[in-house]
Amino acid sequence: MSGPSALGFLRRWWLLLVLGPIVAGVAGFAVVSRMAPIYEANTTLLVTRGSASGGPVDDPTAAESLGRTYVEALKTRPVLEEAERRTGQSTPMKELLQAVNVRPVTGTQLLHLTVDDHDPQAAADMANAIVAVFSEQNTQMQAGRYDSSRQNLEQLVSSLRSEIDSRTAELDQLRTTTPAGDPQLARLESDLAQLQATYSDSVRTYENLRVAEAQGLNGLTVVEPAIAPAEPIRPNKIQAIAIALVAGLLIALATGVVIEYLDDGLRTRERLAAVTDVRALASIPRWAGASLSQLATQLTDAANDRDARRAAESYRVLFGTLSMTASDEGAQIRSVMITSAAMDEGKSVTAANLAAVFAEAGKRVILVDADVHRPSQMKRFELNNRAGLSTLLLNPNIAVDSVLRYTSVHGLRILTSGPSTASSSAVFTSPRFAARLAELRDRCDVLVIDTAPVLAQSDAVLIGQHVDGTLFIVDSAKSRGRQVHRALEMLSEAGVQVLGAVFNGVPPQSEDYVAYNYASDAPAEASVKASPATVTRPARGGGAA
Repeated sequence: MSGPSALGFLRRWWLLLVLGPIVAGVAGFAVVSRMAPIYEANTTLLVTRGSASGGPVDDPTAAESLGRTYVEALKTRPVLEEAERRTGQSTPMKELLQAVNVRPVTGTQLLHLTVDDHDPQAAADMANAIVAVFSEQNTQMQAGRYDSSRQNLEQLVSSLRSEIDSRTAELDQLRTTTPAGDPQLARLESDLAQLQATYSDSVRTYENLRVAEAQGLNGLTVVEPAIAPAEPIRPNKIQAIAIALVAGLLIALATGVVIEYLDDGLRTRERLAAVTDVRALASIPRWAGASLSQLATQLTDAANDRDARRAAESYRVLFGTLSMTASDEGAQIRSVMITSAAMDEGKSVTAANLAAVFAEAGKRVILVDADVHRPSQMKRFELNNRAGLSTLLLNPNIAVDSVLRYTSVHGLRILTSGPSTASSSAVFTSPRFAARLAELRDRCDVLVIDTAPVLAQSDAVLIGQHVDGTLFIVDSAKSRGRQVHRALEMLSEAGVQVLGAVFNGVPPQSEDYVAYNYASDAPAEASVKASPATVTRPARGGGAA
């Protein structure tokens, strides 16, 4: 999007671009204000790896692998259910699984366990309970591998202890009745010494087993226990509102872009250029408030109407641009047709004002109302329509001068459409039409012809073949791209030369309207010396026929 197009887009959609973020921000604030705060308690754990796991105890890679296993094991159902029972909480398992999160700290043997809850103390209690329950269950599970050996050794030690006690009692009794050196006494003393040695070995083996069991267990060490958090982690009101504002702006921007893309209206020169190669020669602003009996170009009685004066200056710019266009092409424009794609786009009021501007410049001008289906110039100039163009085309004996009407604009005469005929368009295909145009051209310097819209009737295609050039009227609020493209395509196929387009009804603040530097409050001098013309025009620029 180019700079001017972007500025135009901002001008058209500034209200939406402002209201979008405001509405989204207010909605975001309302939503987050209703949301219950969520607190997060976290505890830091150290993964300890026992010798029974195989490999060096201090192997960091193996410890990290064990830590990833514990990440999943800490969130198993037996652990969570027992933690709930101990804390007295009752949370659906699905919600509890979502509230508990365990993640390893990359490159270390540490784990971070977090629990989310609406109650900060409940979150801390649950985090600590999960660690305690898992540690107990993990220890019990691993200790089961040593149960059988430990029990056998315990039974052996107990049996040896009983046997030693029995032999000691028997030996003590025998010593009281048997002299020293008796073979039986010597044998009992030897047996007792062996039993005591076996007992010592068994006790030593049992202790070694317990040490091996303690050293071989994997486990978790609490580095930092969970405490009740003071501040909630969500909702983050500032962040949520900021996101809502940005989202509102993006939605508003996207809405404007989509509407602009889908909108077929031709509001700017860029849109016209995208539809056709025809360039805009002038932009006529909307003008309202002047007397309905005034032309914009006749300012004697409209000296205090700023909008009318601006419109008049725009028509004069059109006259100048049209003159330069003809000069650049090395041709003299003696006849010009005014048409549009559809009705009510301002072709008739443009034809009347352009004819008046030519007359202001000292030209002898004839304005022909060739829109025989919806004539309007006789109303604009308050003339009867008993005789006109149709009269000349149907009656070869009628002289041209007898049906031409003088107007209050010096140098401007008008040929009204005349009475309608059964086949109004057919008169433009007869050889008499070209002859009558030649007669009219001989009686003036410039012939301005107001015709029916191209898509409404075939008149413009037929008449355009007999004129030096055509001005195509585009209403900034009403014209549609597909219609304009089709109308210009029909004119081109018929060999009609389109000199350029005229943007009609352009808002004064639009980038396509050039504001002229003159004192808006000062009365403008009448550029036409005749008495004020009694003609009508639409309330909004170009809105007439």
